Amino acid sequence: MSRYRLLPLLLILAAAAGCRAPAAVRADPLAGIEWDPPAWQNVMLDAVHRPSGEGEDVCWPLYSALHDDAPAGYRDCTHHSAPLACMAKARRDGAAAALVRVGMGDDSMYGWAGLQRGDGGFVLYSYDSSPCGGVVPSACGYRLQRAACETVSALEADLAAQRALCDKPYFGAKRQ
Repeated sequence: MSRYRLLPLLLILAAAAGCRAPAAVRADPLAGIEWDPPAWQNVMLDAVHRPSGEGEDVCWPLYSALHDDAPAGYRDCTHHSAPLACMAKARRDGAAAALVRVGMGDDSMYGWAGLQRGDGGFVLYSYDSSPCGGVVPSACGYRLQRAACETVSALEADLAAQRALCDKPYFGAKRQ
């Protein structure tokens, strides 16, 4: 069966599993975010965190890493109209917050997350459910990587003007 005939099935499975891209009804506030390539570290998670049964979440490693690294009740700035301002406010308040984006690639689920830790640090995650290609789940397993921000961006006096969360490597609004 070709991967093009499998794509609708994969999208249905992914949607049923809770690993879905944000609704396209309104403008996606995360569409304008970019980052410089960081120095990634591979992350392996204990399979005890993996959901079991029908419709298990294909993106569980990404959400599990956030669950492990952020305190309970972290702010979800993903659907906020000004996600960088939401994250900056969390840092100013000493709270943890996250941005998460997941979607369907050619033959696997992919995603990234940015975690603003309560101590002011910032961590970026990258996820691919099947880096060697093929149907999800693949024989090679998933790839989850994490990178710490070396230089956190200064907070703007007006949080609505916050353009970046990390200066090295850069993570923020698309540069003009």
